[in-house]
Amino acid sequence: NVEYLIWDTIAKQAHQSLKKYYLNIQSKRLQKEEMNMIALCDGVIAITEKDHVFFSTHFPDKNIITFPFTVDLKHYPVNTDYSMNALFFIGAMDWHPNLEGVQWFLEKVWPIINTKYGNVRFYIAGKAMPESLKSSVHHNVLNMGEVEDAIKFMYNYPIMLAPLFSGGGLKIKMIEAMAAGKVVICTSLAAEGIDAVDGTHLLIAETAEAFVQKIDDCLSGKINLKRLGENAREHIDVHFGIASKAKTIATF
Repeated sequence: NVEYLIWDTIAKQAHQSLKKYYLNIQSKRLQKEEMNMIALCDGVIAITEKDHVFFSTHFPDKNIITFPFTVDLKHYPVNTDYSMNALFFIGAMDWHPNLEGVQWFLEKVWPIINTKYGNVRFYIAGKAMPESLKSSVHHNVLNMGEVEDAIKFMYNYPIMLAPLFSGGGLKIKMIEAMAAGKVVICTSLAAEGIDAVDGTHLLIAETAEAFVQKIDDCLSGKINLKRLGENAREHIDVHFGIASKAKTIATF
């Protein structure tokens, strides 16, 4: 993915002037470094169509293909019990968009869900968990820290949250969750590159109110979670299955 654009977005969203200034400097340094490195390459493998367009625009002479992350569904068992009232998030907490998203969710969305559904639990997992998140106290929120096996962790809970508002590239954990038949509630930014349809393969929410509504629809039974999970798994198999993508990379 185009890394400097991620930091450019974070810089634009920063509220503190010193932080914005620092992030802008880092973004420009990274841009220069990335462009120099790409110029030395014989070819570029982009992980989303959006990145492919960027590379093609700036390096029209390069051999470029889009080749996203691939999965082998046999490594992603499906838990067909969708009755458990549990939400989860998994992602590296030393990546700013993940930390930002979780903190936003805990502040803006979780209090409403927790008040309405007192038996619902929210499980958070990821490496480099900051002390500020470890020590924060939220009712029915369980901080699992870095888990040994992400697939085993995801297997236990039916609904994944991805409240991401910055950062680009493909969200690998989302693809893995969908491959495991999980219901994913996310922002449109988080869904970039997956080409999934809202309401068919996953659920899109952009605001706190929308996240509350989507979660409420899932927990109240308005949405058939099993069908949505099956659709998600099939979509990933078609678009990210390793068998269908092997010939592409071989030809490249």
